[in-house]
Amino acid sequence: MAASSNVKTPQLENSNAATLSQEYVTGICEGLASFTYSRNGNGINLRFSLRLQENDRSLLFSLMRFFGVGNVYHSSPGAGASSDRGGCWYYCVSKVSDIERIIRHFELHPLMGSKARSFDVWRQMFDLKRTPRKADTAALFELAAKLSTLSRRRPATRSRAGQ
Repeated sequence: MAASSNVKTPQLENSNAATLSQEYVTGICEGLASFTYSRNGNGINLRFSLRLQENDRSLLFSLMRFFGVGNVYHSSPGAGASSDRGGCWYYCVSKVSDIERIIRHFELHPLMGSKARSFDVWRQMFDLKRTPRKADTAALFELAAKLSTLSRRRPATRSRAGQ
């Protein structure tokens, strides 16, 4: 597994980075963002992320400033990778309170392509998770399976211990 380091401080990057327009953010996310999840026992954690190469990392810091939430991470190249490759940089948002900002942006500035379907399912998962009562696990896993199909991921399944 590649090593990663959390580089959250935007001051480490060029402070003269361009201010991003709302339309630009929606457009780049249409092409590069992932609305995804990870499984945690019988639960599901949502994640919004973008991955870029070393030479475009300042854009990730600009996105972090734009949304005002999340973290930027560096992932070193894996074993056997060429030494001239700098690895990848990721912008990730996973805190439920922070994801709300991401959702608000895309509700005001909607995605137009196929990514809109993934966002819609992901937003439904968020709505289930934030309800005052305990999240409906079966419904969450059903939506996770649908999201996996849309993004060509392996479907979420409940562990045998959780059935």
